Amino acid sequence: MKTELRKSGIFINAIILLNLLCTAAVQGQTYCSAGSNNINDEYISLLQVGTINNSSGVVSGGYADYTSSLSTDMTIGIGYPITIVNAEAYTGDQVGIWVDWNQDFDFDDAGEMFTGAGGPTTFTSTITPPTGATPGTTRMRVRLTYTGAVDPCGNTTWGEVEDYSIEVLLSESITTGTISPTSYCSGTSVSVPYTITGTFNGGNVFTAQLSDENGSFATPVNIGTLNSTIAGTISATIPAYIPLGTAYRIRVVSSSPATTGTDNGSDLTISPYPAITNMTASTSSTISF
Repeated sequence: MKTELRKSGIFINAIILLNLLCTAAVQGQTYCSAGSNNINDEYISLLQVGTINNSSGVVSGGYADYTSSLSTDMTIGIGYPITIVNAEAYTGDQVGIWVDWNQDFDFDDAGEMFTGAGGPTTFTSTITPPTGATPGTTRMRVRLTYTGAVDPCGNTTWGEVEDYSIEVLLSESITTGTISPTSYCSGTSVSVPYTITGTFNGGNVFTAQLSDENGSFATPVNIGTLNSTIAGTISATIPAYIPLGTAYRIRVVSSSPATTGTDNGSDLTISPYPAITNMTASTSSTISF
């Protein structure tokens, strides 16, 4: 029994040690070094992308790390123009751009490199975070170099390397939830749940919209709103005196940013209240003695 306990304890301690070593290794990960051996000629004097607008001079070692001071947001699926200006241009100068989309501390994965077009003074490209990019803070590396291979790591004879931070954001989307029950009378209330991805701005309004009786949102009817930036449920009301139908749908849209959500995914039946006509009541009674 004691031997089994000792073996069990050793096994547990080994697992703990491996976890600690793994955690330390992850926390200690760094990006490959890069720079140039000669800083007397071409260097990056201006870089513009998103909210980054960085003018700079020559730096020692041909490497500048701006990751702690300069960052811009990039939403998955949206293209962001980037401009790099070369202060001392030579024919044959080139620019490479890399973004670590999966945050694995390298620039080797497919879709992580972009090539600067134009030159030799001004280079441009468009950076588009791909579907599947990991949300959060990651690194963008820009290299200006003379002729030859354009790699994200190591030193070149000429040029400069600059690193920046990119905050990868999920694209905004709205998914309208299940509406229950599936049959309503006009004028009655309905709860419209929805979920979201991405970031919605302060002052945003989520609006529940009702289709026509055929499920078309060509001319939707607003039936409820909610001032919010997060997922929730909208308290809505089916309009009075709308046509009888068995194929109504409900969807949720937002105002900031303007986003159209999916519909609820199944048909709803809406019945108008029966019409009420004026009625004259007459009462007669006979009393016999």
